Amino acid sequence: MNFQELSERYGIAKTMLYEYINAAQIEVTPNKVAHDYSDSDIKKLDAIREWVTAGNSLKNYVPPMEVQVSPVAPTNDLDELLNFSDTLIKKVRPDRISDIQAKYNFLEWAVDSGVILPTNEVKTLIGIKPNGESFIRGSYLFKRAGKVGVQNGWIVHKVI
Repeated sequence: MNFQELSERYGIAKTMLYEYINAAQIEVTPNKVAHDYSDSDIKKLDAIREWVTAGNSLKNYVPPMEVQVSPVAPTNDLDELLNFSDTLIKKVRPDRISDIQAKYNFLEWAVDSGVILPTNEVKTLIGIKPNGESFIRGSYLFKRAGKVGVQNGWIVHKVI
């Protein structure tokens, strides 16, 4: 199937098809624009079409990953089990693990040190801007504590 046929298949303009191709991580060469795309490429584009048709945003699309599962002997060793779990998580979403770990480590540090964080830093850490006098997100309580520059300041507490 060539580029024009793909555009017609999905009922989208060429510009949007290029965005699909980028999201599918398909390498585009001058020859590939005019020539056939492989069945593998089309499967990737079909998955993106399903994602978008379901009402999801193309910018949030994460290509599916093939995870090979090998049999694991039963174990009672907690460290071995935790290492296996950690390895599996990193294989599933390797791009997000270090970022998430860093954010939680920073939040734990903020709880321990009692530092006052500005609103934009809290928003970066938890993904939403806190409001009101106190704000709970997950297992963290953010209490307003004056100002940091022109922004509200927040002290972080762990909720158990």
